[in-house]
Amino acid sequence: RAAGEDQLELRPADWFDQHGVTLRLGVPARHVDTAARTVELADGERLHYDELVLATGSTPFVPPIGGVDLPGVHRFRSWADTRAIVDDAKRARSAVVIGGGLLGLEAARGLRARGVTVTVVHLAERLMELQLDDPAAALLARALRELRIKVLTASRTDALLGGARVQRVRLADGRELRADLVVIAAGIRPDVDLARTAGLEVGRGVLVDDELRTSAPGVRAVGECAEHRGQVYGLWGPVLAQARVLGASLARRPGAFLGVAPATTLKVAGVELFCGGRVSAAERDQEMLALDTRRGRYRRLLLGPDGRLAGAILLGDLREASVLRELLASGEAVPEQILDRFTAVDGQDGHLLDSDPALNVCSCQGVTRGEILSAIREHALTSVAQVAERTRASTGCGGCRSDVTALLAAASR
Repeated sequence: RAAGEDQLELRPADWFDQHGVTLRLGVPARHVDTAARTVELADGERLHYDELVLATGSTPFVPPIGGVDLPGVHRFRSWADTRAIVDDAKRARSAVVIGGGLLGLEAARGLRARGVTVTVVHLAERLMELQLDDPAAALLARALRELRIKVLTASRTDALLGGARVQRVRLADGRELRADLVVIAAGIRPDVDLARTAGLEVGRGVLVDDELRTSAPGVRAVGECAEHRGQVYGLWGPVLAQARVLGASLARRPGAFLGVAPATTLKVAGVELFCGGRVSAAERDQEMLALDTRRGRYRRLLLGPDGRLAGAILLGDLREASVLRELLASGEAVPEQILDRFTAVDGQDGHLLDSDPALNVCSCQGVTRGEILSAIREHALTSVAQVAERTRASTGCGGCRSDVTALLAAASR
């Protein structure tokens, strides 16, 4: 179900007042003086701080090509971007999406649903190359073709051409694609401008330690702008884990962010997908694969030599996603019963959520199967939204909604 703009706020405006938080919107910070411990705002006001947290997020990456400022060319990052794309799609007949990652594919599907002819141009050899291996990417590409979305991989965009507005996309091999609408979804870059001008140490992101402290006393960084042990995280789960550690540290309580194996549950172009950990196998890794192209299902486990889960991909059948997410997070060896059942693709082998009340269904908020079932039964809950209000399950990345729906159905029997 699509969410409206008013449903995407993490907290209503009055929540901040009730919790003693002064919220200033539309007034960006333009300079940080770490020696004086002040932040200068765009309107000239200076705020003094004891502790400062940088949570500047990221900005869209725009390839260095000509024509990116032509009318009809859109970044895809914010609600303002989305509104502009939807408005342009009312008049567009053909569109090119530059980027075959999650955002690019969702943009392509949204445009196709509005009757626009769509071509996805992707630089890498396969779609979502950071999350998927070749078989999974091939199944995803087939699903896109069934939606009549054309996919060009291993293709570099050379220039965007037009006059009063964009008209064509020229590729590096000389081909030209008709396009009266172009969406650029070629990745993101940590927003480190404020940190850099403040003199903080910056790599890809703002460099932080295990308590999210930067190189300047009293300054922390969290989220997509932060670089921890060489890793920048762009997913809700790891960022939420960072925020919890940061909150504990600011409250002078023990806490450390030691990094996580990124794992996420997505719905890409209508195809359910879970991916976590590594995609590429190391020399001593073992792989378990199960492929059913007829049903559009694919499963892959990547096991380290110690029997621990190093990576996982589920496409089209996510019944084991919660269990695999927990194994990636805990670092425990994969139980033999899971290995024995994993390669079954006929859907007749049961659900690993069926028995364990301690299973962490919502990893973002730490809500177990037992807690969700107890809330459903105690309060006669009948919808995912009601479960979210009572338990906070599904209010993070949203990847557990299908599991919450299954638990609602099981409780109603």
